[in-house]
Amino acid sequence: MKLNLSKKMFKVFIFLSLVSLFADMTYEGGRSIFGSYAKVLGASALLASLATAGEFLGYVSRFISGMIAT
Repeated sequence: MKLNLSKKMFKVFIFLSLVSLFADMTYEGGRSIFGSYAKVLGASALLASLATAGEFLGYVSRFISGMIAT
């Protein structure tokens, strides 16, 4: 019985790892084409830089909240 449970746990681990892998590939692929896609939509350079600044502020807030949490 214990062997069967560990096989199931391993399958769940592999499945969740694959889900995480595909989510990361989708996110990073989307980030890499953001500039070109914004240009196609007619966004100005200012709008694209504001979106990038927003992402930067998100990373800064993660860093600060991590420092506060520790």
